[in-house]
Amino acid sequence: MLTATGVLAIVHAISGDAFNAWGWRVPFLFSIVMIAIGMFIRLGVAESPIFEEVSKDADQLRLPIVQMFKYNGKQLVQGALAFMGNGVVGYMITGGFILAYTSGPNGMGLDGNKMLNIITLASASWIVTTLFAAWISDKIGRVRTFQIGFVLNLVWVFPLFALINTGEWSNIMLGILPLTIGLGLTYGPQSAMFAEIFP
Repeated sequence: MLTATGVLAIVHAISGDAFNAWGWRVPFLFSIVMIAIGMFIRLGVAESPIFEEVSKDADQLRLPIVQMFKYNGKQLVQGALAFMGNGVVGYMITGGFILAYTSGPNGMGLDGNKMLNIITLASASWIVTTLFAAWISDKIGRVRTFQIGFVLNLVWVFPLFALINTGEWSNIMLGILPLTIGLGLTYGPQSAMFAEIFP
């Protein structure tokens, strides 16, 4: 997300008024390079021996999805709900909602390039809080870290919009950056927690 918002901010600054005509296509086309890099990395990573063993047994199952819901439905629902919460907040910050809310055609009419700069800063903050959360979750537990993050997000979402609605850049930054703390606390332990809730 940091790369995406950073590239978008640069292209928006360079293309200016032409951003809506052609500028938006540049980061979109650049994403093809990111897909190629991702595929190169993924194809070079070997599966774990446990996955290889399980996948051999999976060929014997007629309807693996039925087995999944039968034996691990509860964990699947828990994981989906946990991801849903931080997915919504992540979308608000870096996925485009706050950008559209503040600078989109039907938004507040604020400078889109300044908003992209703030969102890029928020993406960098998100990296730091995610790394911290991964570390702290080893100390206090994955679920506790998630709970703290969700409570912070729930509490902060109301001041967030109050601060954004002032239209003042310092208030907007003050509203967005603290939200990345709760967001990081829900992303940091996520992969380990998902792996741990399944047998």
